[in-house]
Amino acid sequence: DFGTALRWLSAMRPCEAAAPATRAAFDGLVAVFVEVAVAACNAGHSFKRYLKDDGAFLREATEVLGEVALEPLLEATAAAAPKKGPSGGELALVEAMPPLEAPPAEVPCLELPGDAEVRWVGDAAGWSAVEAELEAAAVVAVDTEWWGTGSGPALVQLAIGAGLASARCFLLDTRGAPEALG
Repeated sequence: DFGTALRWLSAMRPCEAAAPATRAAFDGLVAVFVEVAVAACNAGHSFKRYLKDDGAFLREATEVLGEVALEPLLEATAAAAPKKGPSGGELALVEAMPPLEAPPAEVPCLELPGDAEVRWVGDAAGWSAVEAELEAAAVVAVDTEWWGTGSGPALVQLAIGAGLASARCFLLDTRGAPEALG
């Protein structure tokens, strides 16, 4: 869900005094979000659900991601927007069914505490450092964000630990994953 991912990015946004490595990791997350969102738009995802709120989603996205980073998504959504019909009026859009968001009752949603350790894994060296920790863990939670594309770049979220209070999380950028996992 793009709205959830955007709120997640907003919560992860580093402060002005953040270390350059932290800012670079966040910029990598933003690049993945925009790339996947553009791919979803190009694959036919209308983003209508996100754009019908009088621009609140785009305003929030601009604030979180920055205008320059968001530009490819703005271009993709504009290209996919309905065009004027022969009469000069807007084409009527059929309202899409809302997505089903009902996880199985026996699987609770995981919400990490704000102070959970999160590490960005964007290359083979980063993956090698994390791999041993994942193999040693008794439990590994996995979530992927494909943003409706089903293929292409994704963000893989991994979490390990004895409980939420001790959770260590890893964000894997799959744009670099073929070399890292090969």
